[in-house]
Amino acid sequence: MKIVDIPNTWAIALFLIKDKGYRICVIRENNKVSSYKATKDGNEFFGTDPVALLGVISIGEKYGEKWRKLATGNLYSGVIEIEVENIKTALGYEPEFEYSKSLSNINEKQNYADNSWGDKIWKK
Repeated sequence: MKIVDIPNTWAIALFLIKDKGYRICVIRENNKVSSYKATKDGNEFFGTDPVALLGVISIGEKYGEKWRKLATGNLYSGVIEIEVENIKTALGYEPEFEYSKSLSNINEKQNYADNSWGDKIWKK
């Protein structure tokens, strides 16, 4: 099985959220969808898209208010380190990294790999 987080999975994610008994709202800013909100039993969950919202709901349902205290280690950094190694292997050399909070300050001619938050940008 292979499932990818693209808009064709959004309908099933919304279906699952509704099936769990949540009320779903779309949050708009400047006439564009900015995020999704699900509410149930006084709990509020937010996600950038329906699949993200379903993930956040899953975290809340499984761990409740204690979700922040869960000892996970720094899994995110480990995944990024593996990806950097994959880039090095594919390129045959070690690329330079520039750290930035935004992609808006990147020269258009530069190549970059974005981790969705814009923390680490790959420069060729």
